[in-house]
Amino acid sequence: MGDLRPEEREELRKRLEEAMGTAAAEKLISTIEQLIAREVERALAESLQVLREAVERIGTLLERTQGILAQLTEAQVRTEGRVERLETAVERLAHAVGQLGATVEQLAQAQARTEERVGRLEAIVQELAQAQARAE
Repeated sequence: MGDLRPEEREELRKRLEEAMGTAAAEKLISTIEQLIAREVERALAESLQVLREAVERIGTLLERTQGILAQLTEAQVRTEGRVERLETAVERLAHAVGQLGATVEQLAQAQARTEERVGRLEAIVQELAQAQARAE
């Protein structure tokens, strides 16, 4: 019935019978076995309670972990969207820089042509000034 092994029970019974008699020994052994059984049940109940509490804590932590994981997943999706937008902006910027380079080249060519014209105009103005000076 209890946690006494058969050889332990037999030894205890013999000693108690010698000291108290058969009926009292059996009664005492039965009482001891009941006490052992109750203690085992109590210990098991405590262990079960500890396990239940641990499972509840694990469940709570799992829920928190799942919530944090969901937040991280959402943040990752937002980050990926931002990275895509940044990549698009960088591509547009690279294209604009390329166009700017071409525009700067065109402006440099136009500036060179303008300087050439100004040089010719200065020569003409100088010739006109010399012609006017001779005419006076």
